[in-house]
Amino acid sequence: MTHRLLAIAAASLLLAVAPGAAEAHDGGRKATVAGDLTSQWFHVGGGAGGTALVGRDGMMPTARFDLGGGFYTFLLYSSAGVNISADAATPFMLSGVGSIGVAIPVPVVHPLIGIKAGGGVHTDTEALGPQLVIGPQVGFIVRKFDGRPGLRFMFDAEVTYRPLVDKLSTGGVFTVSGIF
Repeated sequence: MTHRLLAIAAASLLLAVAPGAAEAHDGGRKATVAGDLTSQWFHVGGGAGGTALVGRDGMMPTARFDLGGGFYTFLLYSSAGVNISADAATPFMLSGVGSIGVAIPVPVVHPLIGIKAGGGVHTDTEALGPQLVIGPQVGFIVRKFDGRPGLRFMFDAEVTYRPLVDKLSTGGVFTVSGIF
C-alpha cells in the first residue's frame, strides 16, 4: 500500500515538473521529437572574445551584447538581431546582423552551423563610419521542447571591414544568451 501511494505521488510530481506532459494526452501539441525540431526564439545575452587588426600584432579583448530572434526547423535556421560590441581600438560598434544555416535535427540540443552577415556603425578613434561584418557561426540551443526557455551558445568568427578608415579586422566572439 505504501509503495502504491509513493508511485502515485511520484507520478503527480513528474506531471507537475514536466509541463506539457499532460497536453500530450489531452489533444494539445504533443511533446514529441517532431514537435521539438521546429521552433522560434527570442534571445538576449552577451559574451567575450578577441579581435586583431590585419597588419598589426596582437589580439584585443572584445565584449559583446547580443539581442535578437530566429527560428529553426528540420535542417534550417535563420535569425536576425543587433550586436553591440567594444574593444580597445573601437569603443563602440553597433551592427544589425542576419544568419542562415543548417540546423542539425537533434532533439533538446539543437546544433546550428551557418553564416552571419550584416552592417552597422563604429566609433573608431580616427572616424565615425560604416562597417560590414561577415563570417561563419557555430553553436547550439539547449531547449527541451519548443516554446520553452533555454540557452543559446554561439561562436562567431568574423571579418569586419571599415571602408572610411580602410581597416580590416578579424576575430571571434563566444556568446551565451537566454532564449524565450
